[in-house]
Amino acid sequence: MKTVQQWLKDVDRENLLGTYQFLYPPDFMRLKNEEMSVAEVYNRQKEIVSDFIDHLIGLETQPNEDQMIFLAVSAYNEGRADTQAVLVSANELNQDQPDHYDWMMTDREKLAGYDIADTEATVDEICTVLAQIIEDATFLGYSQETFTEEREKLCQSLKESEEDIKNGRVYSAEEVWEHLGLKPEKKDSEAMELQAKVTRAEITYNQYSLRKELGLLRHLLVGEGIDLNITDENSCTGKPETSLNGNK
Repeated sequence: MKTVQQWLKDVDRENLLGTYQFLYPPDFMRLKNEEMSVAEVYNRQKEIVSDFIDHLIGLETQPNEDQMIFLAVSAYNEGRADTQAVLVSANELNQDQPDHYDWMMTDREKLAGYDIADTEATVDEICTVLAQIIEDATFLGYSQETFTEEREKLCQSLKESEEDIKNGRVYSAEEVWEHLGLKPEKKDSEAMELQAKVTRAEITYNQYSLRKELGLLRHLLVGEGIDLNITDENSCTGKPETSLNGNK
């Protein structure tokens, strides 16, 4: 398997940037320049993302001690077929329902050293996988300084939220809507029931797809001589209880 950093070196840069901009069109407000034309904003986003890729390529990666691996999984989200990058640990693949993780707050030296699976679906969708990795990795900012600062703020906010919950300070949905100055949507019971059926069908499909790809990853790793202590109960045909939306 190649690491994130190795794939960023080897992949066609223009194809990756094109995939990124297709999936994540530029946010005019985020780029903070309303006087630029649409073409200029797109070009500016392309420059910023390309610089970030160079930043990841230039890092001295940390050892992947937790054996973190990215893989691509087919998923449905609000009726749209999509490919989703999922991050798991090889240390947990002997479990029937291994956790999968978010990387938004991960140190970039660690992230660049994470592996990317050699499964067929992942290699076929490598630009999509890399684009999603970049998008989440830059959610708190492109520069290292901004990333570190915003991560500290977010950690503090999470601590405060935990304290609020511990002290019983919670807010109803109506209070949140009122605080935001928005009017709650009118409820249509029949529409909500139909939407719930769609959501359940999507979850069932996503769980199946995740189990399937995890099974292929397990067999790939075993073929490379990695002992995962896999039993029949840990096959990709286990109970559909792991959700693509359950990032840890």
